[in-house]
Amino acid sequence: MDLVGAMAGMKVTMAISTSWNVLRDSIAWSIGNDSIAHPLDDVWIPHLGPLRRHLRNSNDVNRSILFADLVDQTGKLDMSKLTTIMNSEVIPHIISTKSHDGSDVDDSLFWRESSEHSFEIKLAYARLTEPTGRTNSKSGSTSGLLTFLNSVADYFFHLNLEGWLSVNLLSCATVTQWNLNWPTLFAPTLWQIWKNRNDEVFSNISHLINVVCNRSITWARYHAERNKPPAPAKVSDSIHTHWNRPKQGRLCLNVDGAVSTQTGVGTTGGVFRDCEGSWLLGFSKTIGMAQLLQTELWAIYIGLQVAWEQGFELLLIQTDSLQAVHLLEAKNALSSSLFLVRAIDKLRRKAWITNIQWTPRRNNAPADALAKLAVSSDHSTTIYREPPTALLRLLDIDKINLLLT
Repeated sequence: MDLVGAMAGMKVTMAISTSWNVLRDSIAWSIGNDSIAHPLDDVWIPHLGPLRRHLRNSNDVNRSILFADLVDQTGKLDMSKLTTIMNSEVIPHIISTKSHDGSDVDDSLFWRESSEHSFEIKLAYARLTEPTGRTNSKSGSTSGLLTFLNSVADYFFHLNLEGWLSVNLLSCATVTQWNLNWPTLFAPTLWQIWKNRNDEVFSNISHLINVVCNRSITWARYHAERNKPPAPAKVSDSIHTHWNRPKQGRLCLNVDGAVSTQTGVGTTGGVFRDCEGSWLLGFSKTIGMAQLLQTELWAIYIGLQVAWEQGFELLLIQTDSLQAVHLLEAKNALSSSLFLVRAIDKLRRKAWITNIQWTPRRNNAPADALAKLAVSSDHSTTIYREPPTALLRLLDIDKINLLLT
């Protein structure tokens, strides 16, 4: 590497190091085959931090364990071991994670600020501009970010003025924080900077950077609204307001997840039906403390496990989580940092045919009702050979709608 390149790299490294604590707090471990991360010292359940601080016995402070030590012979989390080692309040958080799998991918780091574990500039910006630590304030100081950008500016911006303007004005990038394309925001920002400079030179008036930014965003939004194409005609609500049956010879699994607003406990439910809407099987399960996306993925994962055990070979899976569908249909699903996405993809690669389809929430009522029947104190999977009474009316409605279409 030449001297200029080395100096640039050093400058960037030094600038990043000033924000390292913020960056470090924004990443966590995705556990795969137990190859790198340590279950007690590394952060793999972000909101809990290192689990060593949650040990039941302070005498175990120097204890060294592997993830494989926390599971039984079947690969499931061993509750007796967990209750012996960990404080009871953290166990519901631990059991909502997938069990150890030695054939999984290597442990890897992920961006914890996003539910999909993907790095987003919007979230990184919000994180860097927080005054200190985490905050709920919508207006944080930008001093840390500006210091970083200024320190590396000379090594990133090499274009002449004409080239720089062309690159930015012809960009196809989108600023997702305000849902604006970059040129729409770039042009008024330059204009406001120029106006601010004129005010300072000719009127001795200098505006705060936040004022300049807010004015730029306001003008950009105004321009975007004025140039927005007319909204398409609204599709009638009567379309697809009923259960979408599978093709002849296939079975349908409707799944749903729910999170209690009082306790934060996540539950899942699933309903298996044939193409006539007849009940085949159902399940529900409590998965511990979880986020909504986590419960939706758990519902699909458990449903696939049950389907495989029952020998259901041609399966249509319907979920009202579009986010889950996108994650599972992505080309990189097998290497995703979300362990449940990897586990589901691995199950789907077995010798059977599975399709995943998004369905509106109103068409998924039986699965939603079954998820809410899960007993919070029981973490085993409950199988329903016959439909619970609470679902009979919902199932009948779906059958009637099939006859009317």
